[in-house]
Amino acid sequence: MRMKMCLYCIQGVALIRTLALNPDILLLDEPFSALDYQTRLSLADDVFDIIKKENKTAIMVTHDLAELIFSFNINFIT
Repeated sequence: MRMKMCLYCIQGVALIRTLALNPDILLLDEPFSALDYQTRLSLADDVFDIIKKENKTAIMVTHDLAELIFSFNINFIT
């Protein structure tokens, strides 16, 4: 459990540091690949909420079909 939380925190801090630079576009290169399924879902929700709140464009690279579909649907909900 400690390792999962640690990876969650590292990914979250990386996103916050990136957003602090106020980029126009975010490149997310397999941002959830090192996480287990439950942690991946939780972090993905948080990341996509932040991206929507900050009104940022994000390009996400993934090899996970479920992750792709989830991300694709998020973009069309708004």
